[in-house]
Amino acid sequence: MLKAVPESATMLDQPGVLFGDVLEAYMANDPSLIVRLFKLWTATPARTAKVRWNYPVVWRVPGIGDLRILGVVTVASHPDALGFNDWIPQDAESYERLAMVVGRPSDHDGADEARPRREALGLDRRASR
Repeated sequence: MLKAVPESATMLDQPGVLFGDVLEAYMANDPSLIVRLFKLWTATPARTAKVRWNYPVVWRVPGIGDLRILGVVTVASHPDALGFNDWIPQDAESYERLAMVVGRPSDHDGADEARPRREALGLDRRASR
């Protein structure tokens, strides 16, 4: 668990769903640990706030279909203008289609057909050498 800003200011008084589940698990298994958790929680400084935003992506790949992706941008260093841009498939179908695009084995029956598609899209490194 991370003590994040600004949510952590009220998590003990009004825990959200996730943190409430953690508290319930402590109470169900060993209620004596809840005192220790509260002591650790109050003694731990909050993490500094991070600038983070996300955006939806629908990537239409000919012969494969649409990939539904969540793009997440996280700032790593403001002075250096450094950030991370992660693309996360939003469902199993998008994950399988992404595996086809990059040519990784997957449970999808059409995974063996990925190489010709990668070559056609200019994504096959072996074909470009």
